[in-house]
Amino acid sequence: MIIRASLFILAFSVAIVGCGNGGGTSTNLDNIENQSVLEQASYLFGYQIGDGALAQMDSVVLADLDMDIMLAAIREALEGDSLRYEPESVRRISRVIDDTLLLRGLRREAAEDTSAQNFLDEIATNTVATDSFFTSLEGTEGLQSTESGLRYVVLQEGEGDPPAEGDIAQVKITTTLMGGQEVRGMTTAPDQPAPLVVGSFAVEGLTEALKNMAPGESRRLFIPPGLAFGIGGLPAPGDDRIPPATAVIMEVELVDVLDQEDTSMFNGDGTAPPAGTPVPTPTPVPEQ
Repeated sequence: MIIRASLFILAFSVAIVGCGNGGGTSTNLDNIENQSVLEQASYLFGYQIGDGALAQMDSVVLADLDMDIMLAAIREALEGDSLRYEPESVRRISRVIDDTLLLRGLRREAAEDTSAQNFLDEIATNTVATDSFFTSLEGTEGLQSTESGLRYVVLQEGEGDPPAEGDIAQVKITTTLMGGQEVRGMTTAPDQPAPLVVGSFAVEGLTEALKNMAPGESRRLFIPPGLAFGIGGLPAPGDDRIPPATAVIMEVELVDVLDQEDTSMFNGDGTAPPAGTPVPTPTPVPEQ
């Protein structure tokens, strides 16, 4: 599960105060130095965690958080209730947080840092280009859209049950940018499908597609930045760089969904790794 460590730290520090005394009533700390060792340790532990959260997080973001909702969520977790979000929603929210923090940081630095201003300019330029790209897709034969903003065209139908979160899919992928440039680090070698734990890959649009594809099915995915690498893109050398605020196009074939006994390539005992476990990246196409 993806979650920002700083948000967790902040939430946990608030929980120490809010949950220890039966709810939202504040604890009187005026005489904490004369309380029991356990109470003093609780105060010190909570203060250090909260202070660490302030050092990590944008103060404006902290001010925006709803502490009542946060406390209610912590209580549900402590009581063993299930998370109210599906994994894809957690990843989506985390992406929004990452993008928000990045933009705020760049805007603060831009006045004194030319590289920050240049990055903001690239984000603005690419945002316009991406919007134009998706507008140009309108009218494409067979184009379908999902509520998340993912667009796709089914190239070949498949048959069978789609993979679920945590399943291991064998896939063939060709990844390009809007201008047609191939991203070799995210492209499998010809006739060499790569194993992928569904939900482990950074591109949420790919996960969404795979969870709705049958074995043998092929799709061309048009993935907006919010379902790919966000505002920041993916820093990488050469052709593997994903520019900021840029859509990616993936042509994906779901070759198969591996059974439990087929997963010895991951663990020595033949068991499948849990959801979110990193797996080998697709084998890049060799240089010509």
